[in-house]
Amino acid sequence: MNNIPFNMSGALGALARLCFALSGRLMLSALAVGVPAVVHAGEATSASRQPSDPGLPRDRVLKYEVTSSQALRNIRNFVAFQLEVAEKHDVTRLDDLVAPAMIVHSFGPGSIMAWLQGAPQKERVLDRAFFRDTDAFANLQDHKIVIEEVYGIGDVVVARWRIEGLGKGPLFGVQTAGKKVLTHETGFMRYDDMGRMAEGTFTIDGAELFLSLGVPAPVVK
Repeated sequence: MNNIPFNMSGALGALARLCFALSGRLMLSALAVGVPAVVHAGEATSASRQPSDPGLPRDRVLKYEVTSSQALRNIRNFVAFQLEVAEKHDVTRLDDLVAPAMIVHSFGPGSIMAWLQGAPQKERVLDRAFFRDTDAFANLQDHKIVIEEVYGIGDVVVARWRIEGLGKGPLFGVQTAGKKVLTHETGFMRYDDMGRMAEGTFTIDGAELFLSLGVPAPVVK
């Protein structure tokens, strides 16, 4: 080892310093191109990676991921649809939130109704009149939606949200008066260039819903 014409420890140290410097540059480059960051409501984040004001209600959006200004716009519109149209059935801004002809592959509450009626679930094209005339949770008092997580990548938004309230009448064929209703729904949506929901697949946790309504689980033999 004494015949080696250079100091091995010194060479390794130099190599380590070089790797550290390169890794630092790579991290800075990644931040410069906008690597997605997961943000929790109330959690501090680097101002260089997230907008100073995402425009999302912290008590209703618990976790989100922002990847671009387009994705942020789509997420904002998704949140507005949930809190205005789905929760309050306020269709004032419907034209700004939903495309004129929205393709729906499966429709959460609608899928349950189709199942109860013995009808096959089919892909549908829904116009805005459908959303104006339909309120699946009309018999839900204190209807509240909390978006537990939402992610936007390009023109796609993926989300999971909690639906809760107090029943005041029939809901999906079950008498709910005085019962606490709780379920979760997930959605995979595509938005058009104007930030309107143009396509979607929605799945509701039917088992959780019916258990919250006191419907007994089937006996497995």
